[in-house]
Amino acid sequence: MFYCYTCFVPVETVPTEEIPTVKLPLKIDIIKHPNETDGKSTAVHAKLLAPDDVTIYKYPCIPEYEEKRHEIALIFPGPNSVSVKDIAFHLQKYTKKGVCDNDDDCSREPFLKQAKIELKEEEKNLNECISSNRSKGTSLKKIIFIDSTWNQTNKIITDERLQGLLQIELKTRKTCFWRHQKGKPDTKRVRCLSIGPKTK
Repeated sequence: MFYCYTCFVPVETVPTEEIPTVKLPLKIDIIKHPNETDGKSTAVHAKLLAPDDVTIYKYPCIPEYEEKRHEIALIFPGPNSVSVKDIAFHLQKYTKKGVCDNDDDCSREPFLKQAKIELKEEEKNLNECISSNRSKGTSLKKIIFIDSTWNQTNKIITDERLQGLLQIELKTRKTCFWRHQKGKPDTKRVRCLSIGPKTK
């Protein structure tokens, strides 16, 4: 399939009626490093398949997320990242106590009447989290991905606009894509979307 890398639409000769479009249960923001090679990026495929739910930003032009931190998760591994099965607990903590600037100030004890999620597969955990959060009023509404090589991520992940966001690590899945990375986790952006929020 041929498409424009910058405006994210198929070229005129492509029969667009043959391209499936999907509705995602969450909004997706993809922050693309300006030096990421357009032809190697898997982010464009997400935008082509879910145009109403996926937005691609070229760094440093990204939104302010501070006011909506209790509704957003950043998919990126790190020392403070949590597993998918723990999203509901952490979003509830953000909503009830406000966003914690210092992790030591945040209660590690679960809140009363918290549903315990113990499903084995990450995609089931995320879908369970979405429905569980909606019933509690602590809805996960958006997921952010960083689209860059590992060497380029530091500039984006340390941006002050991304600080304090709930950080999620996909720990149990291996990538099947052609751009392999040494070590774990190694899952790519579009693969993360297929693991996480299921389409309707």
